[in-house]
Amino acid sequence: MGTISAMTFIPSAIFGQYNGFTGIASAAIKRGQLVCIDDTYHATTNPLYNRYKPVPASGVAAKKWPVGVAISDAAAGQEVTIVGSGNVVNMAVDSDSTGIKVGAPVVCGAYAGTVKAGTVPATGYALTDTMIGVALDSIAVSSYGRIWLNLR
Repeated sequence: MGTISAMTFIPSAIFGQYNGFTGIASAAIKRGQLVCIDDTYHATTNPLYNRYKPVPASGVAAKKWPVGVAISDAAAGQEVTIVGSGNVVNMAVDSDSTGIKVGAPVVCGAYAGTVKAGTVPATGYALTDTMIGVALDSIAVSSYGRIWLNLR
């Protein structure tokens, strides 16, 4: 697969009513991608002018914290609508994972803006990666399904 652009088209990224906000894409963003603030375009005087991009493959390890999921496609320079915690969204599962079981914790995937199942250690409940939500469907590799967002 390589990138989310090769993923199956996600027909709708949001379920029901939502609380979201609009921002400007600093790079191409696909509906259903996990996005973060592009710190090279960070607006220090007015946060309404922040730019957003897909969370990179390195995800939170590169300190690119997810702020939400895009529910519309946007080319660089266009407006994009983003939703955050509490919303149910369709998201793409990366091709390097083994899929996600219903009820599993979800973390940043191996490709920009994708997700995979989180790894829970044998003892305790702490995830090895930062959780971004919970799977509401069993989702096959390189497919998409419903995720309840719980960004931390």
